[in-house]
Amino acid sequence: MDNSVFLVTKLPRLYNVYKNMGTVTSFQNILDNVFIPLFEVTIDPNTHPQLHVFLMQVVGFDLVDDESKPERRPTKHMPKPAEWTNEFNPAYSYYAYYCYANLYTLNKVCRLPKSHFVIVMKNVSMC
Repeated sequence: MDNSVFLVTKLPRLYNVYKNMGTVTSFQNILDNVFIPLFEVTIDPNTHPQLHVFLMQVVGFDLVDDESKPERRPTKHMPKPAEWTNEFNPAYSYYAYYCYANLYTLNKVCRLPKSHFVIVMKNVSMC
C-alpha cells in the first residue's frame, strides 16, 4: 500500500436506474449496499480483507449526478429510505443527508484502534 496515494470514491446517484431494473425495491437498499460492508469491515477488517486495504486509502466519498437534469425539491414530509419506493431519484439533499448520517456514525466507529475517518463531498473534480 502506498501511503502517498489517497482516493475519493464516487457514489453515483443511480437509485432510479436500479429501481427501474428491479435491482432494488427502496432507497434503503442503496444505503445498505454501500454502508453495511463499510461498517462490517470497520469493526472487523477480516470480514472483507480487500475492502479493508482499499479503504485505508479512501479519504472521502463524492456524491455525483448529471447536473444538467432538473433537481427534485425536498419537502417537509419526505419518506424514510425504506419507504422511498417510487421510481424517481430522491433529491440531492436527501441523498446527502443519509450518506452524511451513515458516514458520521461510521466515523464514530472509526475511533476504534487502527481505523481512519472519511468524509462526504459534493462533486469533487480532480485533475
